[in-house]
Amino acid sequence: MKSKKRLSNCFFMPIVLILLGISCFCFTNASDIAKLNDTLDETISFVKSCINRYEIYNANDRVKSLVRLLDKSEELSRVLDAEYDFTEQDMDNYAKQQRLTGVLVLDEKLNVSIQTTQDYDAMSLWKKLIDSKYVRDILESPSKTYMTRLRNEGNIYDFAAVARQDASGVLITYAKKEEVNEKNGDLTMETVFADFPFKMDGSVVISDGTKVVSTNESKLLGLSIEKCNEMYQNTFHESKDHIVRLDSAGSSWYGRKEKIRDYDIYVFFPAMQVFTMRNIVCLSYILIAIVIFTLFRTVRIHMEQESIMREQKRLQIINALGQAYSIILL
Repeated sequence: MKSKKRLSNCFFMPIVLILLGISCFCFTNASDIAKLNDTLDETISFVKSCINRYEIYNANDRVKSLVRLLDKSEELSRVLDAEYDFTEQDMDNYAKQQRLTGVLVLDEKLNVSIQTTQDYDAMSLWKKLIDSKYVRDILESPSKTYMTRLRNEGNIYDFAAVARQDASGVLITYAKKEEVNEKNGDLTMETVFADFPFKMDGSVVISDGTKVVSTNESKLLGLSIEKCNEMYQNTFHESKDHIVRLDSAGSSWYGRKEKIRDYDIYVFFPAMQVFTMRNIVCLSYILIAIVIFTLFRTVRIHMEQESIMREQKRLQIINALGQAYSIILL
């Protein structure tokens, strides 16, 4: 009975330590996941606010530029009404003074009456836009105007169209814009998160669906989505709690993907940072458990040795009494 009891005690301690270790792991893992979710919510909210501010800044800059161009167009329409002998040379001088790239004066059939000489193929440049519904509506409703910013043949232009005041037709002005560049002091999407330090050494990647347009990881900027998928071994495992796991070069990342406007937002944190508390607590527990188990075994062995010694003394006494009994009997 005693041997069975000792055997059960020997197995009881490791089982208790293992169960406590599993409970410790589960608790700290859940705590780290909850902390990760809170950090993701906070980071994604911050990223969205930055993108919104950038879009508002960009939209305000575009609207201001287009409104200025529209004012210049309406002023030119009034000048044309006053000047009946307006020549191409006059148009070139006026465009230069007003910092316009070009001017097109169209008749009621949208044929060119006068244009600046800087871009003599301007009609072909804007043919598709001139034939659009927006410009033709101006012929029917002279009070209407149209303005937009667009990319044409690799260049960015502000485009405005108003009705002529001197005759039936449309007056078109356009101004070539410089590419948005941080060297010019412009706020660009590429610089919004450049080298920004996020909590837990997090990485933020903004994609337009085809390539990375902004990130705090310079090595990822400009890469295509296909290339990024190759770098992360095409792993994109989403768990039940909507946490996405990525594996790359022997390391793991945990995060989430969300969408705002035309952008995809990816926020990820390295596994070592995500499960810092779990790793520290579990490692500490393992060391403590080893010490406890070692002490338990040491005490157990010492107690067993004492028990053996007591048994040996008892046997010696019994043997001595047996011998004495034999002598007395003889």
